[in-house]
Amino acid sequence: MLIFCGTAYADIRSAADSIKLEIEENPDDFKSYFDLGLCYIAIDEYEEALTAFERTLELNSEYILAKYKIALVYYVMDSLEIAKLKFEELKEIYADKKMSLIGFERFIYGAG
Repeated sequence: MLIFCGTAYADIRSAADSIKLEIEENPDDFKSYFDLGLCYIAIDEYEEALTAFERTLELNSEYILAKYKIALVYYVMDSLEIAKLKFEELKEIYADKKMSLIGFERFIYGAG
């Protein structure tokens, strides 16, 4: 996974360009699309991030991290109703898998 803390915009843009080249060579690599979405989040290009994460899910519908990032992007974009719906979908997925969603609930509902 890519880490961007303190990374310059130009470096992240360069990373995105490199990932796009990887995608051209291997268009079915869902992880490359996910990494591209992370780059876009880091440089505040949220619509592009959503597109990349949605493509990730087209290639691997079970990649829960992409679903989480989509919800998070909507939250950051201040599309709170859509974010809430996406987080609710995640709650259902996690309930089915008997996993904890306490962090998600605190994040979206502000429960402390």
